[in-house]
Amino acid sequence: FPGGDRWEAVVSLDGEDILVLDLSGEDQVLSLEPWGVAMEVEVRDHAVRVRSSDCPDQICVRQGWLRQSPQSAVCLPNRVSVVVQPRS
Repeated sequence: FPGGDRWEAVVSLDGEDILVLDLSGEDQVLSLEPWGVAMEVEVRDHAVRVRSSDCPDQICVRQGWLRQSPQSAVCLPNRVSVVVQPRS
């Protein structure tokens, strides 16, 4: 994806950043279980998504792949956000 090296995804819980993911880095699936949240975030092909969540309506999962700023996915029941922003 052109420009994929310019973006990172910031995963926040209760408004505090818990992960910063380089979208040009390795493909990976990260569990948020260590923070007490039943969610998975996936990085693949210079994009990020909420892969799974235990929330009832799945809006965060249905948001799909996020590739550039200011795209985001928010899970209100789990108090988690995934926001794509320019890499710092």
